[in-house]
Amino acid sequence: WNSESNPARPHIFLHSSFLRQSLDNMNAIPLQCTLQKKDSALNNLFGRRIGARDVISDDSMASLQLFAGESTYATEERKEALMSLLRVRQTKEGATCCPPTEAGRIVEMRGLGKTYPYSDLEALCEKLLFEL
Repeated sequence: WNSESNPARPHIFLHSSFLRQSLDNMNAIPLQCTLQKKDSALNNLFGRRIGARDVISDDSMASLQLFAGESTYATEERKEALMSLLRVRQTKEGATCCPPTEAGRIVEMRGLGKTYPYSDLEALCEKLLFEL
């Protein structure tokens, strides 16, 4: 966790909702240094704006949102990423998939079951059920 071990790529901790909002709106993320220590690598990074896509992909954000129990996805790219996450895959042992009903269970386990009906996630799961 020490940025001195890799000065070219210091660690950046961002709240997932802040990152998701930046990714949804295609905004740049303003980074402000709150550290007392003057680190040349950090000084080069902080104080400028970086694109949200430089930090996280739509695939990773879709996984994070699903794991957090969210059922709405703002962009078509995120919806496609979620579809590919839940879609049937062919392996050496045969077809494997995450049943679309399991996605709804994740939302329920997070206590957000009331957000599932008529959501993007429900529509995607129904679409995937017709593929099976």
